[in-house]
Amino acid sequence: MTTWSDLLPEILNNISGKLDFYEDSVNFLCVCTSWKSSSATTTKHSIQHLPSRLPMLMLAESNTDEDDEHELRRFLLLSNGGTMRKLPLPEAQRQRCVSTHGWLLTTVEQEFYTKLVNPLTRAQVDLPRLYMIEELYFDQDEWMYYLFSMRKVVFTSPNPLSSDPSFRVIIVWGRTIGFCQPGDVSWTRIKGWEGHLFDISYHGARKRLYVVATMGAIYECDVTNDVLCPKALSRVTTFPGEEFGCSCVPWAYLLEWGCDSLLMVTRERYYFKKHDDEYGRYGPYRTSRFQCFVFGLDDGKWSKIASLGGKAVFIGFNSSFAIDGGEAVKPNCIYFTDDLYEPYRGLPEGGGGDVGIYHMFNGRIETLFESQESVVQFYHWKAPELKLSEVKTELPSDRVVSLRIAGVPVYLRDNSLYDLIGGLFGKVVQESSFSLSVSDNSEGSVLVLVPLGRRIEESVVINWQEKRFVVWVAEEVIAWKPDPISDSH
Repeated sequence: MTTWSDLLPEILNNISGKLDFYEDSVNFLCVCTSWKSSSATTTKHSIQHLPSRLPMLMLAESNTDEDDEHELRRFLLLSNGGTMRKLPLPEAQRQRCVSTHGWLLTTVEQEFYTKLVNPLTRAQVDLPRLYMIEELYFDQDEWMYYLFSMRKVVFTSPNPLSSDPSFRVIIVWGRTIGFCQPGDVSWTRIKGWEGHLFDISYHGARKRLYVVATMGAIYECDVTNDVLCPKALSRVTTFPGEEFGCSCVPWAYLLEWGCDSLLMVTRERYYFKKHDDEYGRYGPYRTSRFQCFVFGLDDGKWSKIASLGGKAVFIGFNSSFAIDGGEAVKPNCIYFTDDLYEPYRGLPEGGGGDVGIYHMFNGRIETLFESQESVVQFYHWKAPELKLSEVKTELPSDRVVSLRIAGVPVYLRDNSLYDLIGGLFGKVVQESSFSLSVSDNSEGSVLVLVPLGRRIEESVVINWQEKRFVVWVAEEVIAWKPDPISDSH
């Protein structure tokens, strides 16, 4: 009888090519020696581009003397028992990074450049220079403060490479909020809050940017409406701390909580030493407690919640987000990293050590991983969702590409679906000619006019009958010629 280890290399390669997540590919290679040797070439070549099923913890830059190590960043996989994953990320070398939707926003000191980088696909999107924030001027001596204060980035939709005309990148830089669209030459500044700025969040259902500042004051702004200019925040509510026994709000995070609510998470820290000659402004510190409050956007009411239910919340230098617990992510917990940016430079041992898992049930703080290394933030990849009824708008285009589409379930494979997926990336100029009757019908293709940019290597999620399927889209550049018109026409 044939055993698993005796499977033909062709079969193993076919199986490995259908794995959608990094963890699955790692587990595949670890089954046995024959599986690893038979498919090592094809699997290892593509594995770096695969997403992780759950959030990863991005570690600080290596302090070794090896040049190659400085261009790599390590990511701790929460879904694979703490496996460490290395990704080439030279754009982040000696630069501050913040993350959202699986993209990193990096800053470069020369000329204040900013760009979005996808560590998995290597796609990049150039953004306006930071000094192109209107009415914000400073000299070179102020650079270090602002460089160290790139604190948050959020998107209005998950994919910066999509043709969504309402897509915006929103940042908190120093004491400033700004936003832009890819291709803009400058940032648009948002004004109108009072006190210290804590966090920002974009509510997808409400199509609004929400900001939380000193004393839990919450503001909103419509950043996608080009008619409303200049942009100014309007106050929505102020957290009634006295009703909940809170004399102050030391630090707060904000995130979408259902279609009609916001979740505000307050964070309290204990300082072991403070304001002395040895440590200056900040001494050693640790997070001591979190509290969670829900604000109803419809009824305007606040409530305190003692449980997150089946959700887990992730906060830090990343945009705040929540996912369902289970499969290595503990429900009813808050995963947190160290986002006090002054101690990164002010403390002798640096920052990045205040990291852990806070259990809402009993207030216990659990070590996230056993290491003395500095942690930066949680990195969460999320594929853009595709609804089968979705209609996309066109963008100006300047090249024709063939998009190869793989991973569509066999019972959904038809030309209309392939055309719909292709339409997410540009204008379809030659429709799909897929047929189930051919011997290899595992993939479809469609010709699309797309904007000038990097090679397309993206993933799309199809939601169908309460099931989710990851579909992979890869570009094959071709010399396309339109079909000639016959003489009879």
